[in-house]
Parts: sequence; C-alpha cells; structure tokens
Amino acid sequence: MRWTIIIRASVATALLCTPAAGQSVSDRRVVPTEDGFLEIDTQTGNVTECRRTPEGYRCGPAKNDQGGLQAEIDRLRRENAELRGQLTRQRMRPQQPSDQEIDRALDVMERFLRRFIGIMREPDRT
Repeated sequence: MRWTIIIRASVATALLCTPAAGQSVSDRRVVPTEDGFLEIDTQTGNVTECRRTPEGYRCGPAKNDQGGLQAEIDRLRRENAELRGQLTRQRMRPQQPSDQEIDRALDVMERFLRRFIGIMREPDRT
C-alpha cells in the first residue's frame, strides 16, 4: 500500500513535469491553489484546473466567465479610447501658464538678478 502511493506520486510528478508531445516546457505554467493547481498554456490561454481527490488529482478545463471577461474587455477598450481622445485634445491645445505661475517665475528671476547685481557691485575681495 505504501509503495503504491509512492509510485503513484512519482508517476504523477513525472507526468506533470514533462511537457506534452510537441509542446515546449516554457509553454505551460503551473500555479498552485488551495486544493490543487492550475495549468496555464501560455500559447493558447487554455487553463486546466486540477483538484486533489481521494483517488488522486482530477483535471479538467477550468470554468470561466467568458461573458464577464468580454464585458471587462469592452469597458477597458472604451476607457482606453476616451483617454486617448483626452490626450489628443491636450496635445492640440498647448497649455498656457497661469498668472500665478508667471508671477512666481518672475519673483524667482527678480531675486536672482538682485543678488547677481549685488555680487557684481561688491568691491574685489582679493
């Protein structure tokens, strides 16, 4: 009995670690879950869900909410188009600095010039 469990576990590990025929190792990702793991085919996007059962692991296609996923994709496309439109409008209309920003820049420039002129008027200290 004990050896049977060890052999089954070894075979399962070997099968999970070896890629299917014609499929490279990098095409699949295994993500652990609470009661098993998910196997994701990075080329096709197919997800296989494997759950632990008393007999071993049972694997099958993962349930997905295609309608919900498509609704989210559509929402993101609309949002992306809206943001691109805003960006295009901002690029077409150059932003002018506000009066407050101009006053601040002139204040900095005035302080700079006053200090520079003061340095130039000082007698040579050398």
